[in-house]
Amino acid sequence: AGRREGGSMSSRSMDDMMRMSFDELRGSMGPTNTVGHSVVLAGGTHSFRGTMGGSIAGSMHSALPPAIPDHAQQLDVLLTGPGAERHCTHGVAVLDAKRAEAACQGKNDFILFEPLDIAIREKKCVVLVTPMGAGRSLKGAQAYLADSLAQWLGEQKVDGAGRPYGETKDEDPTLRLHFTRGQIKAIMAFGSASPTKGQR
Repeated sequence: AGRREGGSMSSRSMDDMMRMSFDELRGSMGPTNTVGHSVVLAGGTHSFRGTMGGSIAGSMHSALPPAIPDHAQQLDVLLTGPGAERHCTHGVAVLDAKRAEAACQGKNDFILFEPLDIAIREKKCVVLVTPMGAGRSLKGAQAYLADSLAQWLGEQKVDGAGRPYGETKDEDPTLRLHFTRGQIKAIMAFGSASPTKGQR
């Protein structure tokens, strides 16, 4: 029987392969040969393997943590609760518990609906937000449990089709004004350090 032509490399004899030029050998491997890629991410260099024409870039994008956007300051952020002093930065200050409790009368957390004045009396971490320059009167201040607001800000924005596109949320849920990147980081750190986180 004659030698079968045009077959895959697996169907050729070893003698056939030895007589093939490099270009012929490469061509016989077909278009679906896998290729390797390396990318440097936080935590080291990671290797990715995929087929020619595959969506390696999409896989890499989904593996990266979402970016925290930055904006000019539009809000003042006030923290009350254990460890609040450790998270002060530009646009973020500490509010004493007595004034915070008074400002939170009749207000509930936007996710858990927990009464926030009671949360402050129980020494839970609470965040109050006002438009920048509103002063210390706290009139119209919005208030949230720190871990609720931190969790919400850590979620990704989505496009019109509901697909996440690699940026965290960056607006106050009620006022619809933007936090700065520094404020978002401070809120996330304060919420993650909350002594009540995970105890509900």
